[in-house]
Amino acid sequence: MMNLTLKNALSPVYNSSPVSEYAGNPLIEALPPIESDAVIFGKLRLIQKVSEHERTLPSEVRKHITGRVRELVIPLPEYLAVFRMIEGTLLRSYSKKNPFSPSTMHYLHYLDSNETMVQPAAGMFQPEGSAITIEGDSGVGKTYMVKRILNAYPQTIQHHFYKGRELNLPQVVWLFVECPSDGSLVSFCKNILYAIDCVAGTTFYKEALSKRYGKADLLIIIERTVRNFFIGVIVVDEMSNLEAPKNGHAHPLLSFILNLINRSGVPFLFVGNPDMRDVFTQTLRIARRAENGGYINMQPMAKSVWDEYIKALWSIQATDVITPLDGTLANEFRILSKSTPDLASRTFQEAQKCVIGTKDERITLGALQEGQRRALALSKDLLIFSNQNESNQSSNTNDDSAKVALNPVDNNKGTNKRNSNKKLLSDPDRPQHPEFSEKLLNLLTMDRLPLDDLNPRFLVSLSDSEDIMKELSDNELLLDNPLTML
Repeated sequence: MMNLTLKNALSPVYNSSPVSEYAGNPLIEALPPIESDAVIFGKLRLIQKVSEHERTLPSEVRKHITGRVRELVIPLPEYLAVFRMIEGTLLRSYSKKNPFSPSTMHYLHYLDSNETMVQPAAGMFQPEGSAITIEGDSGVGKTYMVKRILNAYPQTIQHHFYKGRELNLPQVVWLFVECPSDGSLVSFCKNILYAIDCVAGTTFYKEALSKRYGKADLLIIIERTVRNFFIGVIVVDEMSNLEAPKNGHAHPLLSFILNLINRSGVPFLFVGNPDMRDVFTQTLRIARRAENGGYINMQPMAKSVWDEYIKALWSIQATDVITPLDGTLANEFRILSKSTPDLASRTFQEAQKCVIGTKDERITLGALQEGQRRALALSKDLLIFSNQNESNQSSNTNDDSAKVALNPVDNNKGTNKRNSNKKLLSDPDRPQHPEFSEKLLNLLTMDRLPLDDLNPRFLVSLSDSEDIMKELSDNELLLDNPLTML
């Protein structure tokens, strides 16, 4: 095996495993121990709330604080399922690669087990690689979920000693790469080499460019590197970049990955939009392999899940006043965001940025509509969601009804002058004169005006008057300023 040392890698703390198949394996015991669902949810959950002091900061500062909504993580039901899939495939794969096993030493030295007549006493290496596939529309949170789960594991570990035995061993627990836009196998190999260089401090990618390795050379380098660094799982995002071959055969890139799984036992996790389904279902062999480690089809949040998510999201308000969340607003927001975390967080951030610095920083439906318009400036007409029923329920949004006047707020000036310069949000749900709003509302909801009983005969007599307004005024029945009566 090559003498490899990872730069900036963690030194392991070994935890004895209660599972006999995993016990005594440093690759497994260096990973976090198996924990309960409640503990996992706690580790994945992330809410960065806004303090009372932060709500008093200048508007230009608070607009930056709104970015916290994009970091919110409320583990959806799929989070735990995917976590257990990754956990299981990692442990099963590493269980076959105990570095103290003669089979593993044979596996590291010979890419092809038939290269030598010498067979290890413990038997030939038996790969335990598999593949996990996560499918879903854009915005449902696939990639963000996977990255959050991966971060629950250390990415690189450098072993030195294990229970008194010297062990100079590099371990890359996970790699995250994107499928190249052209679906090229050579580009994909270079992406993997570049990802390894980033975490291991190696120069494989640079060498591949300078020496102009061909496809055959790259494939050998990839397989050798995957083995030497004990890579636990390789995540490939944007798998929908692949196009199904017209000849009905498996895509060359998928054939290479399948070969890598079978020969080196490294698991893969595929992430992509529903378009990738055509590529995976070209052949039964590929389809079975792509789902044998687990399959998740992520959908927009169900109503019960949305209710929990929106409560957490709504708690992150950088406005100078906290807007309470009611059922009507929550339901309208769910329709606007199509129950997807990405669209909900972006809409909520933009809605806050719309009202911060105005005279009234409450978050209303109009503000949310304007937030959605800004968040989807380019993609609004292109997005297609499966929840068509909810889309039909949404009312037509007049973009012009929620635009903001572009007069900036100067927080360095005096309070009175600053308030007079604050812009207004054109929003039918937001009083344009908040100082009158409560009185006007009372006036509108009164059963009768607060006037003394009128003489019906006097009202009849007004029909013969030449100046009705003067008659009413003279009898103190004309209210020039109704608000003074409240």
